[in-house]
Amino acid sequence: MYGSDEYSYSMSYKGAAPSTPGGPTSSQFSKEVFNPVNLKEGCDILLHFNPRLKDKSLVFNSFYAGTWGYEEKAGVVFPFEKKRIYTVEFFASSTNPNSVLVYVNGHFLYEFHQRQSAASTTSVEVNLKEDSDILLHFNPRLKDKSLVFNSFYAGTWGYEEKAGVVFPFEKKRIYTVEFFASSTNPNSVLVYVNGHFLYEFHQRQSAASTTSVEVKGDIFIHSIHVT
Repeated sequence: MYGSDEYSYSMSYKGAAPSTPGGPTSSQFSKEVFNPVNLKEGCDILLHFNPRLKDKSLVFNSFYAGTWGYEEKAGVVFPFEKKRIYTVEFFASSTNPNSVLVYVNGHFLYEFHQRQSAASTTSVEVNLKEDSDILLHFNPRLKDKSLVFNSFYAGTWGYEEKAGVVFPFEKKRIYTVEFFASSTNPNSVLVYVNGHFLYEFHQRQSAASTTSVEVKGDIFIHSIHVT
């Protein structure tokens, strides 16, 4: 687990420009050929990248709280031609955390300035689930250095359980977080960080078994092991 207070990433996308109008080869990069690219955080779209072949325009936008922003047409030479393959890359700016740098085939194309702060996510969630129920909700909150546990049954959240422990996480560091079923209490989950015991969470319904793991928030996952 890698926590960060910056929006940092790189992403590479390959696709072919369509050859003729109509059907799956429409005048925009179509679903079958080359989707408009959306960099998302939850339901928000931080960057919407939409090359339009018909008028050779390159459009950027964003989508926050259910509303599209204004279309930003990049004043650049349109880099795409029909029947060719391209590599499009998106990088976080090293000098401005709210900017995204766009490259096509290794050449800089455009800098898009995000319209809301990129450092909005300051927490991580790990959910141990059984179908739609969350047996254990593990939520480290970097902003106030609190470690919150909860559960979610039959569509309702339980009470927030704040662990009275020293907050074990710091920004920009790598951690191994492990969850073990207790050998002495089948309704308890033992949480370890980097091999050290952190907390024992008592499940709020008995005889529940984890069927899936869900991870959300400002985190890079290096690996997941299930035994």
